[in-house]
Amino acid sequence: MKCSKCGFENIVRASYCNKCGEKFKEEERKKAYKKTIFGKIETLENLKAIITLEKITGHIAFKIISLLIVLGIGLYFLFTMGIDTRLLESKNYEIFYNKNYNEYYLLVDDTISLVDVSLYRPNRVQQITVNHYDINGNLLEEKVIEKNQNVSLTTFEDDYYIIKSKYSSNKEQSLKVLVYKSSDI
Repeated sequence: MKCSKCGFENIVRASYCNKCGEKFKEEERKKAYKKTIFGKIETLENLKAIITLEKITGHIAFKIISLLIVLGIGLYFLFTMGIDTRLLESKNYEIFYNKNYNEYYLLVDDTISLVDVSLYRPNRVQQITVNHYDINGNLLEEKVIEKNQNVSLTTFEDDYYIIKSKYSSNKEQSLKVLVYKSSDI
């Protein structure tokens, strides 16, 4: 580092001039350091941190905010969608629930005889089975539904459906569903 008073060349990290004793200012020391190979490497590292967003993403505040956002989204979906399989609203039908009998009624247009039912399927669902029963409780048909496959139900003819969800924890859940045409009501 060159002394501004006497012009003597000092070592880069000097605080005082070795010849005249002049105290170097902090900004003079930083400027001299930046001209060295170590200063240039540090400048490149800072530039890399800016380009790769490491300065932002490496900051503790960013990590805390990101964690809170993910937690907030998870809680939102937990409270709005729940953790169990359930029927979702659709333009193809109206949903009614009878608490006394624990049954769902789907009301469809008179022109529809086969309706695709929208289901919320949590990730922990391993298997969904649709059992079709007659009015006496005799099993008419059993169908295993694949992950991306729609659940299709026919309109009521004295029969009902039980949609069973088996979860990864071996817990099972059943939804009893009856499908009616508008004119049948």
